[in-house]
Amino acid sequence: MKKLSFMAVLALSTMLTACSSGGSGGGSSFVPTTSLPNGSTIPESGTNIQTVNNTEKRATTYEKAATSAGITTEASAEEINNAYNNMKKILVDQDFSNATEDDILLSLAMAGEDIEGLKDKPLDELKTIAQNSGIREKAEDVYAKLGTERDLSLKDITFYESGYDKADQAIYKFIIDKDGNLTGLQETDDGGASVLKFNRTGNGVYKNNEGLVSYGFVYNGEYGRKYEEEVTFAKSTSVEDVKTSLKTAVKAHWGNEPEDTLNAILAFIDTLDLTNGLIDENVCEKQGNCAYKDNDVDTATVKLDNKGQDVGLKYADFGTITYNITAGNETGKDIALFYGGYEALSAQAKDLPQINTEMNFEGKALAQVENEINNEDVSKLYNGTANLTFKDGQETLVADFTDWHKVTIKTDGSNPSGYAFTFDKTPTDTNFTVPSGGREAVDIKYYGENPKNPDEFAGSAFYEQGNFNAEMVFGGTRK
Repeated sequence: MKKLSFMAVLALSTMLTACSSGGSGGGSSFVPTTSLPNGSTIPESGTNIQTVNNTEKRATTYEKAATSAGITTEASAEEINNAYNNMKKILVDQDFSNATEDDILLSLAMAGEDIEGLKDKPLDELKTIAQNSGIREKAEDVYAKLGTERDLSLKDITFYESGYDKADQAIYKFIIDKDGNLTGLQETDDGGASVLKFNRTGNGVYKNNEGLVSYGFVYNGEYGRKYEEEVTFAKSTSVEDVKTSLKTAVKAHWGNEPEDTLNAILAFIDTLDLTNGLIDENVCEKQGNCAYKDNDVDTATVKLDNKGQDVGLKYADFGTITYNITAGNETGKDIALFYGGYEALSAQAKDLPQINTEMNFEGKALAQVENEINNEDVSKLYNGTANLTFKDGQETLVADFTDWHKVTIKTDGSNPSGYAFTFDKTPTDTNFTVPSGGREAVDIKYYGENPKNPDEFAGSAFYEQGNFNAEMVFGGTRK
């Protein structure tokens, strides 16, 4: 049993078997994101991630250093850029070719050094001072934060649905119009094959009124193997566009199949009659070499509830996305977990210093656990704490959930996922006890204006065994 994104809510009264999508755009205007000052948030968007605009700070840092170094001319944007690049060349790259006393003094001042006692030092002595490892570390940090001009806001945020296979995980982006106004939320799924757009209606709520419909197929391959795909669209989507998206989904999910097999599936899609040649989904899944139509949804609403605000996250977030749909007189509801933030300010464990490094973070976690109980899929949402230690390239995450397990996830190169899971404590409801022998997936990201010296983390973990699966998202700040 796989935890799915939007269109897993239900097909009328039953859970769907496909991933999400479809859509319409537009919507009313909102607070302009392009004019927000540094550190602003838009709570009504559903996230408390702050805007990052370093233009003023990088200019102020340069001007203060220039004054200390005796440079009084008003600098242009180009001169400021050159000064930061020169600081990197001298103090970070340790390249002193063509460097003058004034170049080194300005670079040291920009790195935060007091240069008053250094102004009469000869060039060779300044070069020796500039090779200090502590100064180099400070210069690296300053350059990472201020060396490149940044203006990040809602338009630059990427959220991911938790799950095992990234080709099946939904990706969420805010929709910003040409004037910088927040107008909606876009969900992309099925390896980019399906795109669903929701109009902003306020308080982190987004709605699609156009209506959605799903198309799927089953292809009988060699040796009795069946290949299945399903994508969901706005009802107005053309047959040609449906086929194009089905091909995109096939390439995302089955791209590693032999070339002859992949080409046969793509050719089969070209032969499908999606107007008159559709049959019942259950019949199609049994017989193969057929197409079906499903999920005739009238309206769909999503609501983002972030947990990052509870732990002081600025550059990342995590939480729940609640889906509600109507189809005739039927309604359905489901919850997905999300995590993510500014891709431009993110790093992974391999990007961080691998020796003589220890970083500790603390925060919160969510787990959505599903199991088949009495032939019915049942899920529960658990809250917990999250503590992450990164030490010399190794990660240890402890997520301790109220009424469920204490989950420890450690770096382990011998496992396919790269991590080893340990589940302690006995859940209050033993129906949600984790069975052994499952498959795992972990995605931990670090965030900060200097991603190699991060201020916070966010991520997800996934565990599945048979009809049981558990999805977790978490985030926290550095101690």
